[in-house]
Amino acid sequence: MTNTIETNNVDSTLSTLETEGHDIGKEYKGRFNKDRAQFNLDSQNVERFDPTLKRPQGYAVRLGFIVSEIAKSEGATSAKKCGISHIPRQRRHESKWFFENLKECQAFISASKKGYQSLTALQDAMKKKARADVKAEAEATTPEAPEAPEAPEAPEATTPELVKVTKQGLADAMVKACKLNDIDVYEVIELMMRTTEDAQTIAA
Repeated sequence: MTNTIETNNVDSTLSTLETEGHDIGKEYKGRFNKDRAQFNLDSQNVERFDPTLKRPQGYAVRLGFIVSEIAKSEGATSAKKCGISHIPRQRRHESKWFFENLKECQAFISASKKGYQSLTALQDAMKKKARADVKAEAEATTPEAPEAPEAPEAPEATTPELVKVTKQGLADAMVKACKLNDIDVYEVIELMMRTTEDAQTIAA
Protein backbone atom coordinates (compact mmCIF):
# COMPACT_ATOMS: atom_id res chain seq x y z
CA MET A 1 0.00 0.00 0.00
CA THR A 2 2.85 2.38 0.93
CA ASN A 3 4.63 1.70 -2.39
CA THR A 4 1.44 2.47 -4.27
CA ILE A 5 1.04 5.83 -2.50
CA GLU A 6 4.70 6.75 -3.16
CA THR A 7 4.34 5.81 -6.84
CA ASN A 8 1.22 7.94 -7.14
CA ASN A 9 3.02 10.89 -5.51
CA VAL A 10 5.96 10.57 -7.92
CA ASP A 11 3.61 10.35 -10.90
CA SER A 12 1.70 13.38 -9.64
CA THR A 13 4.92 15.39 -9.17
CA LEU A 14 6.21 14.47 -12.64
CA SER A 15 2.86 15.32 -14.16
CA THR A 16 2.90 18.73 -12.44
CA LEU A 17 6.51 19.40 -13.53
CA GLU A 18 5.83 18.38 -17.12
CA THR A 19 2.65 20.45 -17.29
CA GLU A 20 4.41 23.53 -15.93
CA GLY A 21 7.41 22.88 -18.18
CA HIS A 22 5.20 22.83 -21.26
CA ASP A 23 3.60 26.10 -20.17
CA ILE A 24 7.01 27.74 -19.72
CA GLY A 25 8.15 26.36 -23.08
CA LYS A 26 5.15 27.92 -24.79
CA GLU A 27 5.77 31.23 -23.03
CA TYR A 28 9.41 31.22 -24.12
CA LYS A 29 8.44 30.50 -27.70
CA GLY A 30 5.96 33.37 -27.61
CA ARG A 31 8.53 35.72 -26.12
CA PHE A 32 11.16 34.58 -28.61
CA ASN A 33 8.85 35.34 -31.50
CA LYS A 34 7.97 38.73 -30.00
CA ASP A 35 11.63 39.57 -29.38
CA ARG A 36 12.54 38.51 -32.91
CA ALA A 37 9.72 40.61 -34.37
CA GLN A 38 10.81 43.59 -32.26
CA PHE A 39 14.44 43.14 -33.31
CA ASN A 40 13.38 43.12 -36.96
CA LEU A 41 11.70 46.49 -36.37
CA ASP A 42 14.69 47.86 -34.45
CA SER A 43 17.12 46.90 -37.21
CA GLN A 44 15.26 48.74 -39.97
CA ASN A 45 17.24 51.55 -41.57
CA VAL A 46 15.15 54.71 -41.20
CA GLU A 47 16.07 58.38 -41.46
CA ARG A 48 14.69 59.24 -38.02
CA PHE A 49 13.25 57.37 -35.05
CA ASP A 50 9.57 58.23 -34.72
CA PRO A 51 8.13 57.32 -31.28
CA THR A 52 4.62 58.37 -32.34
CA LEU A 53 4.23 55.28 -34.50
CA LYS A 54 2.35 52.31 -33.07
CA ARG A 55 5.36 50.13 -33.88
CA PRO A 56 8.40 52.43 -34.06
CA GLN A 57 11.18 51.29 -36.35
CA GLY A 58 14.95 51.77 -36.45
CA TYR A 59 15.62 51.95 -32.71
CA ALA A 60 19.00 50.13 -32.93
CA VAL A 61 20.05 51.90 -36.12
CA ARG A 62 19.28 55.43 -34.90
CA LEU A 63 20.78 54.77 -31.46
CA GLY A 64 23.94 53.56 -33.18
CA PHE A 65 23.94 56.66 -35.38
CA ILE A 66 23.68 59.00 -32.37
CA VAL A 67 26.45 57.17 -30.46
CA SER A 68 28.65 57.28 -33.56
CA GLU A 69 28.06 61.02 -34.01
CA ILE A 70 28.82 61.69 -30.33
CA ALA A 71 32.16 59.90 -30.77
CA LYS A 72 32.95 62.12 -33.76
CA SER A 73 31.91 65.35 -32.02
CA GLU A 74 35.10 65.53 -29.94
CA GLY A 75 33.22 66.61 -26.82
CA ALA A 76 30.79 68.99 -28.49
CA THR A 77 27.96 66.80 -27.27
CA SER A 78 27.59 63.75 -25.04
CA ALA A 79 25.36 60.82 -24.18
CA LYS A 80 23.92 62.84 -21.29
CA LYS A 81 23.13 65.84 -23.47
CA CYS A 82 21.51 63.54 -26.02
CA GLY A 83 19.42 61.89 -23.32
CA ILE A 84 20.80 58.37 -23.77
CA SER A 85 23.22 58.13 -20.82
CA HIS A 86 20.79 55.89 -18.91
CA ILE A 87 20.90 53.29 -21.69
CA PRO A 88 23.46 50.62 -20.69
CA ARG A 89 26.87 51.20 -22.25
CA GLN A 90 26.90 47.70 -23.74
CA ARG A 91 23.67 48.44 -25.62
CA ARG A 92 25.09 51.71 -26.91
CA HIS A 93 28.29 50.03 -28.08
CA GLU A 94 26.36 47.24 -29.79
CA SER A 95 24.15 49.77 -31.58
CA LYS A 96 27.20 51.73 -32.72
CA TRP A 97 28.77 48.54 -34.07
CA PHE A 98 25.49 47.65 -35.81
CA PHE A 99 25.18 51.08 -37.43
CA GLU A 100 28.79 51.12 -38.64
CA ASN A 101 28.42 47.61 -40.13
CA LEU A 102 24.79 48.00 -41.20
CA LYS A 103 24.93 46.48 -44.71
CA GLU A 104 26.92 43.46 -43.58
CA CYS A 105 24.65 42.93 -40.56
CA GLN A 106 21.43 43.21 -42.55
CA ALA A 107 22.75 40.76 -45.15
CA PHE A 108 23.63 38.33 -42.36
CA ILE A 109 20.16 38.69 -40.85
CA SER A 110 18.51 38.08 -44.22
CA ALA A 111 20.53 34.88 -44.69
CA SER A 112 19.42 33.54 -41.30
CA LYS A 113 16.54 31.08 -41.20
CA LYS A 114 15.42 31.75 -37.62
CA GLY A 115 16.49 35.38 -37.23
CA TYR A 116 17.82 36.96 -34.03
CA GLN A 117 16.39 38.34 -30.82
CA SER A 118 19.03 40.94 -30.06
CA LEU A 119 22.19 42.63 -31.22
CA THR A 120 24.14 40.48 -28.73
CA ALA A 121 22.95 37.29 -30.40
CA LEU A 122 23.65 38.73 -33.86
CA GLN A 123 27.14 39.86 -32.91
CA ASP A 124 28.01 36.47 -31.40
CA ALA A 125 26.75 34.65 -34.51
CA MET A 126 28.76 36.89 -36.84
CA LYS A 127 31.93 36.46 -34.79
CA LYS A 128 31.48 32.69 -34.80
CA LYS A 129 30.96 32.69 -38.58
CA ALA A 130 34.04 34.88 -39.09
CA ARG A 131 36.22 32.51 -37.02
CA ALA A 132 34.92 29.52 -38.99
CA ASP A 133 35.67 31.30 -42.30
CA VAL A 134 39.21 32.15 -41.21
CA LYS A 135 39.83 28.55 -40.14
CA ALA A 136 38.45 27.17 -43.41
CA GLU A 137 40.55 29.59 -45.46
CA ALA A 138 43.68 28.68 -43.51
CA GLU A 139 43.07 24.99 -44.06
CA ALA A 140 42.46 25.55 -47.78
CA THR A 141 45.69 27.54 -48.27
CA THR A 142 47.97 25.34 -46.15
CA PRO A 143 50.07 23.24 -48.56
CA GLU A 144 50.02 19.55 -47.98
CA ALA A 145 53.25 18.01 -46.77
CA PRO A 146 55.08 16.29 -49.65
CA GLU A 147 55.04 12.55 -49.52
CA ALA A 148 58.31 10.95 -48.56
CA PRO A 149 59.93 9.15 -51.49
CA GLU A 150 59.70 5.42 -51.32
CA ALA A 151 62.91 3.69 -50.32
CA PRO A 152 64.40 1.63 -53.15
CA GLU A 153 63.97 -2.07 -52.72
CA ALA A 154 67.08 -3.87 -51.60
CA PRO A 155 68.39 -6.26 -54.23
CA GLU A 156 67.81 -9.88 -53.41
CA ALA A 157 70.89 -11.74 -52.28
CA THR A 158 71.96 -14.34 -54.79
CA THR A 159 74.06 -17.40 -54.14
CA PRO A 160 76.75 -17.95 -56.75
CA GLU A 161 76.22 -21.13 -58.67
CA LEU A 162 78.87 -23.82 -58.29
CA VAL A 163 80.42 -24.87 -61.57
CA LYS A 164 81.53 -28.46 -61.85
CA VAL A 165 85.12 -28.91 -63.16
CA THR A 166 87.24 -31.89 -64.06
CA LYS A 167 90.36 -32.94 -62.18
CA GLN A 168 92.49 -31.72 -65.02
CA GLY A 169 90.70 -28.43 -65.16
CA LEU A 170 91.16 -27.92 -61.42
CA ALA A 171 94.86 -28.81 -61.70
CA ASP A 172 95.37 -26.42 -64.62
CA ALA A 173 93.60 -23.62 -62.69
CA MET A 174 95.77 -24.23 -59.61
CA VAL A 175 98.98 -24.16 -61.66
CA LYS A 176 97.87 -20.94 -63.38
CA ALA A 177 97.03 -19.32 -60.01
CA CYS A 178 100.40 -20.34 -58.58
CA LYS A 179 102.29 -18.87 -61.53
CA LEU A 180 100.25 -15.64 -61.32
CA ASN A 181 101.05 -15.23 -57.61
CA ASP A 182 104.64 -16.57 -57.78
CA ILE A 183 103.89 -19.55 -55.54
CA ASP A 184 105.63 -22.91 -55.74
CA VAL A 185 103.14 -25.48 -56.97
CA TYR A 186 104.77 -28.27 -55.00
CA GLU A 187 104.42 -26.34 -51.75
CA VAL A 188 100.70 -26.01 -52.43
CA ILE A 189 100.46 -29.75 -53.16
CA GLU A 190 102.29 -30.47 -49.90
CA LEU A 191 99.89 -28.20 -47.99
CA MET A 192 96.88 -29.89 -49.58
CA MET A 193 98.20 -33.33 -48.63
CA ARG A 194 98.83 -32.19 -45.05
CA THR A 195 95.36 -30.66 -44.81
CA THR A 196 93.83 -33.88 -46.10
CA GLU A 197 95.76 -35.94 -43.54
CA ASP A 198 94.61 -33.63 -40.69
CA ALA A 199 90.99 -33.90 -41.83
CA GLN A 200 91.20 -37.65 -41.91
CA THR A 201 92.74 -37.72 -38.39
CA ILE A 202 89.88 -35.53 -37.00
CA ALA A 203 87.28 -37.72 -38.70
CA ALA A 204 88.83 -40.90 -37.21
